[in-house]
Amino acid sequence: MRLLQTSRSLLALALLVLAAACAQPTPTPTPTLPPSISVTDSEGTIVLLQAPPRRIVSLGPSNTEVLYALGVSDRVVGVDDYSDYPQEAQSKPKVGSPFPSFNLEVILALQPDLVVSVPLAQFNDQLRSAGLKVIVLDPHDLDEVLFTILLAGRAVGVDWASWALVTAMQGRIEAVEQRVKDAAKARVFYEVDATDPAKPYTAGPGSFVHSLVTLAGGKNIFEDAQAAFPQVSLEVVVARDPEVILLGDALVPYNPQTPEIVAARPGWEIITAVKKGTVIPVNGDLTTRPGPRIVDGLELIAKTLHPELFP
Repeated sequence: MRLLQTSRSLLALALLVLAAACAQPTPTPTPTLPPSISVTDSEGTIVLLQAPPRRIVSLGPSNTEVLYALGVSDRVVGVDDYSDYPQEAQSKPKVGSPFPSFNLEVILALQPDLVVSVPLAQFNDQLRSAGLKVIVLDPHDLDEVLFTILLAGRAVGVDWASWALVTAMQGRIEAVEQRVKDAAKARVFYEVDATDPAKPYTAGPGSFVHSLVTLAGGKNIFEDAQAAFPQVSLEVVVARDPEVILLGDALVPYNPQTPEIVAARPGWEIITAVKKGTVIPVNGDLTTRPGPRIVDGLELIAKTLHPELFP
């Protein structure tokens, strides 16, 4: 794919530049200032850092996962309340949650030189008004997940680590695509949330889940939805008769769903997935968090839909 080809081209160019530099006489060292870092975040804001940040606050579980995967966990001095992976992140100082609001006083007390945030315009403006550097990561599809990892790597001064991570992720994505390219596409219903069991939320176009189901060799039965996460009626799900039901709400703390609960919904006993026993609980963190584990989610869905291709 595009990013993998780009990363290989840049790597080759960098090696040529390095070779040319090594061929030149070594100049007498002179005192220099640390190189500055300039990044443009997901909202188009240009952020200038005078040096790689040493104290980072992460607002968002996916941002925390990215920072840990890039190997800068020792620089993370605070995380939001929902950052629960990897396990080591749970011991970091907590700064609250987006609703009703993160705790500005706690964040300021941590004295970060960079805040890696999510799209919360008013709160992010408060952080900037307090003199803090803020970058926002807000990917909307799988390609953008890879790009924001590169962006984060640039912002914290570990470009090579981010390129290595993205290249590895891209290789795994392409391996899944290759395996399922000729497979029959099963009809899939992905349940995001059934807090209201009569009108569960599902995934439509514009969501990570939709792209993962498609890449994994499935057909999202709500690919024609007008929203990324629409609510749908039980009757419409029955009418579209999914062959596989993926329960992304099986591990949620409130009202978790099980195959038995789903099978008992009115009229659902005639759905193909219920009759075949292909109502499968999945870890929603793997399929909805736009971080490094999104590829784990892709592989999980692909193996669930096509177990014969992933022995």
